[in-house]
Amino acid sequence: MKKITILFLLVFSFSQAQKKQTVNAKLNIFEGVIEFEQYDLIKKVNQFYPEVLVSKNVKNVYKSGTGKKIVPTLLVCDLPEGYSRYILNIGDDNLNLLFNYKMSDGSIMNGIYTLMGNNVFKTEYYFKADYKITRFYRNGKLLFSDSPENEVLN
Repeated sequence: MKKITILFLLVFSFSQAQKKQTVNAKLNIFEGVIEFEQYDLIKKVNQFYPEVLVSKNVKNVYKSGTGKKIVPTLLVCDLPEGYSRYILNIGDDNLNLLFNYKMSDGSIMNGIYTLMGNNVFKTEYYFKADYKITRFYRNGKLLFSDSPENEVLN
């Protein structure tokens, strides 16, 4: 019984040490210039969806000592008029652009732009108070909306 208890304590303490190491990992944030493939994605998306701002500045977050990027690239741009939050993350494959917007009126929009061949698709989730809408677009044209009125708010 003593051996099992000691073994359990060793395993438990080792797992706690691993958790502490992960939590205490230092992060390095680097601002830099956008890569060509990332800029190409932004320009293609902007052709059909002008709410996506074109910028050449990005932020990358790396775990110290590993050089491994741990979150998608964040596009750095000025806050557009009418928005209180404007976040664009470029996916690692340079085919996806995740977005999260909060408008000044309190409504929230988030989703993803996806490049597939020559088409740019947008999946959008719109929230305002109790009003929730899911919309799908291809090349800037609405394909589907689950709004009962099928109205387009933007």
